[in-house]
Amino acid sequence: MQVLTELDCRFMLDDVWQNENGGRPPRPALKALGEELFLEAKSLVKPAAVFDLFNVRSVGHNKVALSNGESLRGPDIARFLAPARQVFVAAVSIGSALEDRASSYFADGERARGYLLDCLGTAAMTNLAQQVCARFESLAAPSGHPLGFPVSPGDEGWPIAEQRVLFKMLPTNLIGLSLTDSCIMLPKKSVSFVVGVGPGMQTAAEGSQCDYCSAREVCRFKHSHGKSGCSNDDSAMPLP
Repeated sequence: MQVLTELDCRFMLDDVWQNENGGRPPRPALKALGEELFLEAKSLVKPAAVFDLFNVRSVGHNKVALSNGESLRGPDIARFLAPARQVFVAAVSIGSALEDRASSYFADGERARGYLLDCLGTAAMTNLAQQVCARFESLAAPSGHPLGFPVSPGDEGWPIAEQRVLFKMLPTNLIGLSLTDSCIMLPKKSVSFVVGVGPGMQTAAEGSQCDYCSAREVCRFKHSHGKSGCSNDDSAMPLP
């Protein structure tokens, strides 16, 4: 098990325009506001991650049994991890400071500031998850087997209630994470996911869980989920 707190989120303002504005250049006033808030976001992000690696005992129709006695249950998680011999289990977070500041902007009626800061937090969280997955690639390299793409509880075919299993497997309290009764992670700018290692795994370069999702044609996040797992945060509104 490893806990990572000395991390640098290398997110960019362009990530926001790509994900939230369809890649179109923002209006000059919005661009200036984004540049101002980017500096604020950098100061508020406190990245942390915890992960562990478990051997796979068996894979059934709806269940992946792990060496620690826990099982991951769901039709798609079993399908995605069918070739896996090992599974990385991870949780990452950028902390609560940024979402608290965004909430205060909303409360003060500064909706554009609140929303853009929230979007920057999502970009930071995505980058953090990508960094952790890159670390998994290095750790998996000696096995000679490919690393699969990340899958999160709440993705289609893997119930969100499975968050409880991942939280049992990881000391998430060490990075300030908790779980509500409805299995929402707090702080909200957090994500948990698993990544398989084994012969024949479909890599992140080859696909993602989005390829199997029934909402893939209409999902507003379909260009950004694949390499990092889906966000724990579901806020959505058009850019002002």
